[in-house]
Formats: sequence, C-alpha cells, structure tokens
Amino acid sequence: MHPTLRLLPACLGALLSGALLAGCATAEQTQRFNDGWKPGHVKAVGTAAALGEQHPRLDCRSTTDADAPNTVYAVVSYPQGHRHPLVIASVPEQLHPGLGETVWVNSQRCVPLEPRAAGD
Repeated sequence: MHPTLRLLPACLGALLSGALLAGCATAEQTQRFNDGWKPGHVKAVGTAAALGEQHPRLDCRSTTDADAPNTVYAVVSYPQGHRHPLVIASVPEQLHPGLGETVWVNSQRCVPLEPRAAGD
C-alpha cells in the first residue's frame, strides 16, 4: 500500500472530528443569537444622564431604579443586515469596555453586557 493511503483514515478522522466540534460551536452560537445576543461595538460609555437623549432599538435606562444615578451604561451598535441598531445596556462593575471594543449585547432583553472572548 502506498504510504499516503495509510494516512488517509487518520486524516479523515481528524477532519470529521473538527467538523463535529465546529458544529457544536455553531449550534451554541446559534442559540445565543436566538436568545437575542449579538456581538456589537461600544459607541459610548457613561451614566444614564451623561449619555443624553438617544434613539436606540432598546434603551435599558428606563428599567433602572432612579436611586442608582451612578450606574454605568454603554451604547452598543450591532450589525443587522445593512443597519446598525443601538442598544443601551448596563455595564457590570467588573467590565470596563472601551470605545470600539466588541462585547455581547442582548437586543431583546435588558440584561447587562457580557465580555466577548476572542473565539466568540
């Protein structure tokens, strides 16, 4: 048997394993998208008052208790076709997003931003 042909089963196994792993990641990411999570870019960060009047698709400042004037929010733009709707979401204390940084934002519910890992 030709030496290259002996490697064929191992190569096919590796390709199949890689395809299965990629399929799992795609299913997980699809579920996240279905749950409203989108990767977006931070356009502004500040308190509710500092961000001023905006016209986002979802503004989570209105669901916040008025007793929390120091809550930090981020204006996040995410791609949707040719448009880039905005969401204003709260920023968790441990997250300090910079302008232009990519984060996960929920386009359907008022939940805090989540960091976006390199492989997300």
